[in-house]
Amino acid sequence: MSVPAATDVAAVLALSDERNQWERRIDAAWREGFRTGRAEGIAEGRELEAAEWETAWRRSAGMILVRLNPDGPEARESAQQRVKAAEAGCRRDASEQWHGFIRRAHETPPHKRNEVQRAGVILCGRPKAGAA
Repeated sequence: MSVPAATDVAAVLALSDERNQWERRIDAAWREGFRTGRAEGIAEGRELEAAEWETAWRRSAGMILVRLNPDGPEARESAQQRVKAAEAGCRRDASEQWHGFIRRAHETPPHKRNEVQRAGVILCGRPKAGAA
């Protein structure tokens, strides 16, 4: 077994010290980035939570105002929203009824179809597979 020269040992120790310093710098930078990201995330979460509270408060206050003042703007807005929802439901129901009518028209033998069924079959063609 040979004994390494003092210059070799000094070079290895210097290299080791340099690498230790490098690792400490990387670790410090990582920790600083983690702290910064966490602080920004907490701040963003608090802002989102405040916005959610504001939305919930406005919704609750709006419902109370509708009951207190049935002729106020909140009541009109609420009525408009209900009308829009009802219109959407009517369109969906009408669409389902039409598709059902066309499906039944296709299922009816041609010689038993009435004139409206014949017109529907001509206008719409074959129903898509899986359409109900």
